[in-house]
Amino acid sequence: MDVKADPTLRPGDVVAAKRGLVAFTGTKNSVANFMPIDNYRGLSKTSRGKLAEVKIMPPNTSTAEVTTATITSISDRARNDDRAQASR
Repeated sequence: MDVKADPTLRPGDVVAAKRGLVAFTGTKNSVANFMPIDNYRGLSKTSRGKLAEVKIMPPNTSTAEVTTATITSISDRARNDDRAQASR
């Protein structure tokens, strides 16, 4: 499935793209909008920095199985961890 057409995406979901991790920010005129993770304000600066360092390996197109995208929802636990750190 093309990640741009994934109906399960919610704002804040993080997607691995060729250029690195991006956050889904919503849909406008039936087009999915993504923002580079280091610019996404839905996460703390520390979390954005750590995620921005993640390197995305291109799929190996010579194998039978090819993964085109990995979608990971930002968990409540990560948000709670950020809040706990901020209160310290």
